[in-house]
Amino acid sequence: MARILLGLIFLFIVGCGEVYLGPLRDKPIRNSEGDTNVKVITLWETITSQPVPEPAVDQAFKFFDENRGLIRNQNWLSIIDFNQHSSQPRLYVINLNDGNVDQLFVAHGSGSDPNDTGSAQQFSNIFESYMSSLGFYLINESYIGKWGLSARLDGLSDSNSNARERAIVLHGADYVGPGRDRQGMSQGCPAVELRWIEPLIQRLRGRSLLYAYHSQVDLRP
Repeated sequence: MARILLGLIFLFIVGCGEVYLGPLRDKPIRNSEGDTNVKVITLWETITSQPVPEPAVDQAFKFFDENRGLIRNQNWLSIIDFNQHSSQPRLYVINLNDGNVDQLFVAHGSGSDPNDTGSAQQFSNIFESYMSSLGFYLINESYIGKWGLSARLDGLSDSNSNARERAIVLHGADYVGPGRDRQGMSQGCPAVELRWIEPLIQRLRGRSLLYAYHSQVDLRP
């Protein structure tokens, strides 16, 4: 009962326009049950009831809590699970207000998959490696580039600190889409389906957090 009352208090505060400043995993989410009952559950419970990589979410939540001042757009969290084959929708776009998760296809760098298997096997922060880089990013300003509407990425980890200088950006690509045995490859950018790029950037630009994750690789330069 105490937990429910505390959650309702949090919901009242957030609903009145205040920013929620507690631990992200404990953020209360309100779900209606029938016409009269309201159940308060946490953001963590809502997200992990969906097919997301829980270790990556846990690490991203901790980073978010410790670096909240860097993250201007606090409505969204994105995770790329590079453990998964590129034929799988391995980009998770998480709504931090209601816990809903969209899954999208995303490409990795050609240098990360030199045999074109569809699995990213190596990662780098080095110029002209054409590899994807692991770690935490801010999805920053949008612009029009070679692939049309795109968003610049700023690396926050030692393993991706060269992202802006390497021109690693979020963009759309015609070599990414459903029904492929593997996606095409970029020069290190996280490229998504062209039809998704505009709504995705509308959501995520303005310094939202992106985490490029692999469970078997240490975060290092």
